[in-house]
Amino acid sequence: MTSTAPLSHQPVLLTEALTALHLHPGGRYVDATFGRGGHAAALLAALGPEGRVLALDRDPAAARCAAERFGGDARFSFVRAAFGRLAEVVAERGWSGRVDGILLDLGVSSPQLDDPARGFSFNRDGPLDMRMDPTAGSSAAEWLDRIDEVELGRVLAEYGEERFSRRVARAVVAARRQAPVATTQQLAAIVAATVPTREPGKHPATRTFQAIRIAVNDELGELRAVLPQAVRMLAPGGQLAVISFIPGGSGGQAVYAGAGARKGTAAGSADGGRPNGNDAAIDRAGGATRCCGGCRQSAGTQRAVAGGGAIGMKNQVLLVVLTVTVLGSGVGVVYTQHATTAFH
Repeated sequence: MTSTAPLSHQPVLLTEALTALHLHPGGRYVDATFGRGGHAAALLAALGPEGRVLALDRDPAAARCAAERFGGDARFSFVRAAFGRLAEVVAERGWSGRVDGILLDLGVSSPQLDDPARGFSFNRDGPLDMRMDPTAGSSAAEWLDRIDEVELGRVLAEYGEERFSRRVARAVVAARRQAPVATTQQLAAIVAATVPTREPGKHPATRTFQAIRIAVNDELGELRAVLPQAVRMLAPGGQLAVISFIPGGSGGQAVYAGAGARKGTAAGSADGGRPNGNDAAIDRAGGATRCCGGCRQSAGTQRAVAGGGAIGMKNQVLLVVLTVTVLGSGVGVVYTQHATTAFH
């Protein structure tokens, strides 16, 4: 059964997320961002013998944690995969259209930030990696070594909202001509020497690190992929809860479905595979998001570009809940609630 080992990371908005999922003892639930198992543990604690939890994460450290904490619980299963593969993994379990709740907690976790070997943080020196799955794809150092100055400036501006994006890009390219930019503190020092102003309470490299992390891990691509898949995987009445870090001053324009953002309903085909009206609405919203990742707790993301505004000093976590309901011959997505909590 569920391990009672202490959590290495206490999930934010845990109670609100579980309430939003409308748990029932025999339900099927997917924790699509397992991390270190905080949400999964709470889900299992709320379920009865017939309940099931399927967890996904692409981080091999998460896979090890899942085996250690929940390997003896027959109600739990884990697949090492990015959440952009949600539909594939759920279909392999025979759960397509039968899932009662799906939870996403976006961004990088505290254990990832705290391990200097992972290269996510400038607080301690380590290899400039930043991959959620360090066994796949290019590290941040490799990515920086080949990206051109114009594209790097674009990434810093769009994913980090860095005011001095072109200046930072120019400095990074100049530095790599002398030697590869290979460590976290090396990159942080380049940015600190380049950015002329300081935001109170923020390291000058915060925006650069978040932007590079988002690009290296294709975080927006994963988000765009998972949202329509999640809707198709849910049973009628099922809940999709998304926890996301947002910056203060963003105007609260967050959110993931065009229907949801309007607190309306979008009906479409219930074919279980082809894009429908809901997919299109969600994909448009997913494609219109930006990520902000300076927070240790959820450092995740998404708010609509329409929100505008620079990242403020007070940051929040946003919980968005979508309910799938039967509407005649189609499936509808209805935005049901949101809750926020400020944490710094």
